[in-house]
Amino acid sequence: MPGLDLCLLGPVTATRDGRPLDLGGPRPRAVLAVLATAVPASVSDGGLLTGAWPPGADARPGTLQHHVSRLRRGLGGGVTRRGGGYALDLDPGAVDAVRFARLAAGGAAALATGSPAVAATTLGGALGLWRGEALAGLADLPGLAPAAARLTELRTAAEEDLAEALLRTGRVAEAAGRARELTARSPLRERGWVLLARALAEGGRRADALAALRRVRRVLAAELGLDPGAALLAAEAALLADPPRPAVRPARVHARHRARRVPAGSGPRGRR
Repeated sequence: MPGLDLCLLGPVTATRDGRPLDLGGPRPRAVLAVLATAVPASVSDGGLLTGAWPPGADARPGTLQHHVSRLRRGLGGGVTRRGGGYALDLDPGAVDAVRFARLAAGGAAALATGSPAVAATTLGGALGLWRGEALAGLADLPGLAPAAARLTELRTAAEEDLAEALLRTGRVAEAAGRARELTARSPLRERGWVLLARALAEGGRRADALAALRRVRRVLAAELGLDPGAALLAAEAALLADPPRPAVRPARVHARHRARRVPAGSGPRGRR
């Protein structure tokens, strides 16, 4: 289906050549979402009946066929019968979630191979595809909850990778901002706290960095009854082992004090 774009990274929508399409209501929209998360594979009738309706709903094959017909009208075709189910006849790249996953993987690979600037650009593009929560309004349906959780996890990992890439390219303030958002949204993920502490320390805020690591210690203990993991312990040890840098180097201060104490002409040449 040329020109068609399906959006799952937020409310589920479809556009053709930039024009919004009428999907026919919430149930055809849910059927579309289940099919889109499976592209290019098909989904059986049973999988659609249990996945696109809430548990306990009286969903029957005739009802499914009715909503598939409405969906076909909204999309202008593209929903094909395959075996004992249905599939979307489109390039997987037409689904924003697929494009996001590809870009996120490319950004992670660039970061791992020592190209943080490329990683930052690629990951920024990936995260720019998001318009809200994954599969917003439909994420509780049985056939969509796993996909929503997987996409949310990929998003968080991409945000962590982006913060790391920003740090490595010297964009410390941006990295700190990203890491702070991560810790607010996912306070039990240690990597976000480590990134925040590193960014604060790089920005000359060593005390704030240590305070952040102590805060996550309390959060982990209170919420999970856990001690900090190896990455947190290593970050804290590195901060404690690295003394704060003075505003003026001691050697320069010493030289200035000597210059003030020694009167003019009292050096070796002034002695007789």
